[in-house]
Amino acid sequence: MHPRYLSDLELPTFVLWMHKEKQPVRLCMALMLYCGTRLSETVNTCWADLTHFGTPNTALVIDKDMSKTGRLRTIPIGHALEQEIRDAWLNWADPKALHLIHSIAARSNSGIPMSNRQIERRVEYIGKTALGRRLTPHMLRHTFATRLLKVTNIRAVQDMLGHQRLTTTQIYTHPDQEQLRQAILDLDPLPPAAKLDDDNTKRLKHR
Repeated sequence: MHPRYLSDLELPTFVLWMHKEKQPVRLCMALMLYCGTRLSETVNTCWADLTHFGTPNTALVIDKDMSKTGRLRTIPIGHALEQEIRDAWLNWADPKALHLIHSIAARSNSGIPMSNRQIERRVEYIGKTALGRRLTPHMLRHTFATRLLKVTNIRAVQDMLGHQRLTTTQIYTHPDQEQLRQAILDLDPLPPAAKLDDDNTKRLKHR
């Protein structure tokens, strides 16, 4: 059974295919992958949330009205997403005469965003074509959480995802077999069994 997130081996392939997508699908995918936004939050994100006339913001603020749980959260924007935002604005939004108040999922200066289903289909296409398995937008959010947990604590991940309960975030704590194997190898080494037996024999003789 495939995990419900992109593995370290699958991630480079997905990013390569994501870069083949046309805008605004590419930016929407990048936002979910690099910020962990839900699909509905992604579509409701406007250009002013990500950029100030072409200069990417340092963080994305998901306000209470956008959030599924009604919780305001601030997600820092990393270098990979910063580059995606800059490219999308300069090469797509600005030439299309899109306004800062328009959704990043808008395909024309009418400001009308793509539907959730249209974005879902493109994610599914990459999953089937490039990875040979089912892929959903929520799995991009799941991937973000999984990667974040490798470098920070579960409370920080809870804040980034906007979960009300820690138990919800705990579904992302699923180390794979390679991670578990490395954890075992990283344990303090024990002396060889033969040496342990020899030490125990010496202790018995000195009693």
